[in-house]
Amino acid sequence: MTPSVILLLSSIFLLPYGNALQVTPGSTCAAFCLDNPESDPLSAASSNTKPTDITCTDDSYDNSATGIKFKNCIDCLQKSNATSGTESDVSWFLYNIRYSVDVCLFGFPEPAQDVSSPCTINWACQPLKTALEAGSLDSSRDQLEYCTADGNFTTAHHIDDCIQCFASSSNQAYMANFMTALKAGSTPYSRVL
Repeated sequence: MTPSVILLLSSIFLLPYGNALQVTPGSTCAAFCLDNPESDPLSAASSNTKPTDITCTDDSYDNSATGIKFKNCIDCLQKSNATSGTESDVSWFLYNIRYSVDVCLFGFPEPAQDVSSPCTINWACQPLKTALEAGSLDSSRDQLEYCTADGNFTTAHHIDDCIQCFASSSNQAYMANFMTALKAGSTPYSRVL
């Protein structure tokens, strides 16, 4: 084989496959959330959030490819009404930000490379760990499982302490916003119970 054929073949094998932020099949947000432009936006298998899709500091949301992609994806998901079967972009919005908080705060399922948070203390975010890790972030499970996993997430007094801790950090305002969104996302769910 010629060097150009070898280079072409090796670049094909290095393309990201099925590694992207979770998004509803057929959603227009797929353009922001999928890593590989060759991925099928109509296939649920084309998206699967991984720790490598996550960044943890405010400046990285404007200055890194990973952060910019994450920010654009969740901005789209948050405003989208797309649904497909039991999937919806609003559910994937909550899942992706919960995944981000878990990676950045608890190093679950794997730690992020760019930060460990000072908010993993007992008076702030640590008491929310069980609820936030509910279902082991298995994307095939109920995305609102965190709402009731450890009592009632909405009424947990540590949510506001956790939000305040993130907000007082010099570089984790996004994390404060993510926790606020998770709290808001769990409110309608708790009313149904």
